[in-house]
Amino acid sequence: MPVVLSASRLSQPVNEAPAAVTIIDQEMIRASGFRDIPELMRLVPGFTVAYTRDNTWAAGYHGLGDAYSRRFQVLVDGRSIYSPHYGSVNWNDLPLSI
Repeated sequence: MPVVLSASRLSQPVNEAPAAVTIIDQEMIRASGFRDIPELMRLVPGFTVAYTRDNTWAAGYHGLGDAYSRRFQVLVDGRSIYSPHYGSVNWNDLPLSI
């Protein structure tokens, strides 16, 4: 059973999480054929991404979002990748490695 890190930063089984959780594993990454994290996020129900005029990604979830990902908690291996310096997640710097 996959384990997720919740908003309280406590590990819990995914089926006990108090919110909808999507786990994207290595197999899904391979099968998708996507080459960028924002493209991969299109597999998450309700998540939308777009490539903007200034060569950056803008992300949204159920209509809440902008080029600055202030409303997302993005974790990679349990660590936040939100950059307070830029006020967003730098999607272009995230490697999509399998």
